[in-house]
Amino acid sequence: MALFVHMADQSYVQAPDRQIAISNVLGRHLKHIDWGSDGNAERLHLRDFPAAADVIIDPRIGWGAPVLGESKVKVEDLVSLWRNGERLSAIADEYGLTVDVVEDVLRRAA
Repeated sequence: MALFVHMADQSYVQAPDRQIAISNVLGRHLKHIDWGSDGNAERLHLRDFPAAADVIIDPRIGWGAPVLGESKVKVEDLVSLWRNGERLSAIADEYGLTVDVVEDVLRRAA
């Protein structure tokens, strides 16, 4: 993991070795972060999951475990139910989700 500093000239520099980052590449990753009014990162949208599922990591929700953004259901809970033999439709009904969203999440997480 690396820590980058956003400089006044809009460049990014890796701390502590001051290596300059390629802004275009780093910017593609930063667009998946929601920033608070204080300038701090608040949540990360996991781009490996389909957009319809909107899986996020937010330290204020689920202790930072991946959850579905709107419903706040932990991804691991969906996976656990499925691995224990629950039907997709039953899982979807349990959490008020569509079967398509449950299936999309399981394809990536399981």
